[in-house]
Amino acid sequence: MDIRNIEQPKSDNALNNLFYNMDLQWTQHWEVLSFLIIVAAKVLYYGKLISPGFFDPKLVQAPVVASILPLAAIAYLFKNKGRTRILYILNIIISIILFADTVYYSYFKDIISIGVIRDGLLLKDVSSSLGALIKPKDFVYFIDIILFIPLNMIMKRVNRKELSFRLRMMIFILMFSLGIIFDGNFIYKLSKEQPLLITTMSNKLYLTRALGNVNFHILDGYNFIANKISSSKSISDSIKNREHSFKIDDKVGLGLIKSDF
Repeated sequence: MDIRNIEQPKSDNALNNLFYNMDLQWTQHWEVLSFLIIVAAKVLYYGKLISPGFFDPKLVQAPVVASILPLAAIAYLFKNKGRTRILYILNIIISIILFADTVYYSYFKDIISIGVIRDGLLLKDVSSSLGALIKPKDFVYFIDIILFIPLNMIMKRVNRKELSFRLRMMIFILMFSLGIIFDGNFIYKLSKEQPLLITTMSNKLYLTRALGNVNFHILDGYNFIANKISSSKSISDSIKNREHSFKIDDKVGLGLIKSDF
């Protein structure tokens, strides 16, 4: 009796089951997996664009994926249709940011920050020559957004089950936690290597090369809000001190407190 004839069908069945399960998982989570792959590719492409000589995808790939994981995780708070929509919107937002950063870099050789937008430098200096700065290849960030429309129509015909709320929450917590932990670790390591880089944003290009575009804008937003809060607190403390000083002066004037003079 030939044992190979018995083992071969078992091996084929195992392989078929593996491919079937992979296909099933892809179908069930296609929008999330597509989002992770495509957005990561866009951010890496941008990193290569701003730093062709020093860019190493192996070094920046991990922080880029880690920065995108929490965004993808948020989508699991929604059901299938809502998940597709939220990821599509996030993809558009990230694509617009990358497009704007690309155009801005071609003029200033720097990255757009909230401070630049607040000060109006972007509109004042770039608007006059905006048409000349935009190149056809800059629209590469939007190709997948257009192709997504027919793809989504095809995937709507595929029958896939709705994940239970409990399972979606478990996936959300897992993905979000992993993204925050790994991304936080990358940011922490960079802060140790360059202690003032993240807080001062002194070298935006280096920061973007090391952590990716998504991380840069997250840190930029965080620093902007933190500085606003700190500034508001300082103003509030200054006002309180001034009011306290006025009260003391009033009491001195009324003779309630003896003056040293």
